[in-house]
Amino acid sequence: MVYFLVGAENLFGDSDKTFSRITTELGNLATIKNRIDVQIRDFKLSNVDQLISSNEAMLKMETHIESILKKIERTYMDITESQHAEFQVNTRSSSVSLSQYVQDFKWDNNIFSRSQPLMELLKSFQQKATTIDNDIRQKQQVLQEAKNNLNSVALKEGNLLVKDLSDVFRKEYVKEKDFIYTENLTTVVAIVPNNVLEHFQQQYELMHHCVVPGSAKQFEGIQDKDYTVWRIVIFKLDYKNLKKILLEGEKLDENGKRQKTPVEEFISASREKLKVTVKEFQYNENDCAERERQRTAFQTQANSQSGKLRQTCEKSFGNLYEVYIHLKFLRLVVEIAAKFGQKSNNTTCLIQPAPGKEKQVQQKLLKLFADRAQLDAGMYGTKEELEDTEDFFPYAYVPITV
Repeated sequence: MVYFLVGAENLFGDSDKTFSRITTELGNLATIKNRIDVQIRDFKLSNVDQLISSNEAMLKMETHIESILKKIERTYMDITESQHAEFQVNTRSSSVSLSQYVQDFKWDNNIFSRSQPLMELLKSFQQKATTIDNDIRQKQQVLQEAKNNLNSVALKEGNLLVKDLSDVFRKEYVKEKDFIYTENLTTVVAIVPNNVLEHFQQQYELMHHCVVPGSAKQFEGIQDKDYTVWRIVIFKLDYKNLKKILLEGEKLDENGKRQKTPVEEFISASREKLKVTVKEFQYNENDCAERERQRTAFQTQANSQSGKLRQTCEKSFGNLYEVYIHLKFLRLVVEIAAKFGQKSNNTTCLIQPAPGKEKQVQQKLLKLFADRAQLDAGMYGTKEELEDTEDFFPYAYVPITV
């Protein structure tokens, strides 16, 4: 939806006749939403050179504010997982849509005093925009930290082969003697593919002489369509070489590397010969419970921060949109003063072109306010048409896209 803020010198020196001519010329091409009293004499404006430079500053500020508005919108849609955001502006009396706020706009002197010098007024716009932007950034950072904490303990998606064993071994699946950890014995976990299950049961004891015979046990309730989970008990030290190890200490192999433990050798043999993944795992009931508690706490924290950021986006967008439309209006005031003088008699209105009729509306306004020679010389048009950095029309023109 597009609106044009337009200010022009009065035709025939009469504002009523000028407004009537605008309405007649545009006809069905547009709706005249509002006739605006800009109260230009209430603003503390500067000389023409300063007005021109301040207009350039306002264009840059406008672009900056638009980028913040878009960022807030993207953030809101990411949080709510929606394709579109419907924001409102909270006025002193009610909440209104963005379009309604534009149509009913009146300068709020309580927020931005017109008695301030022009550059001070622009500075207050910038300060409010910066405060809003910083607030959004800070809450985004807090939410990201909460998400990072959650990800550190989050349940891994996928089959048993990739899941974290701390999440797999919930209390209800583990019996008292399932995991054996002593000075001489330890327990490893085997993730066994269904298609090699029988072969695994027949051969696992043969993978290493330190495997405790008959120690393989399946964990009931821990399985998926591809895998089951088993425990195997193994001697920590190779009893065949125990005397040598005790007398001589740990030795390096012929390649200068530390000799593998029975557990490490069993893991390698199971992978190569049985196609079974074996993992070392130290089961601790309290650790698993603590991990679940952390997961719940971090999820609650992430949900809370997400809700706070969503509310901040809703409020901040409306507050920043107020700044944005005040800036648009101030641009109109400055452009009128620069084109026609601060004491000029002019007519100002808000025009809503019919969809797709924006160009025709511009042409009608050009014919109404520019003389024939200027039109023939191609003096006026949008910055794209003129291949310039600014639009140039015989009237003050500020577009608003909602």
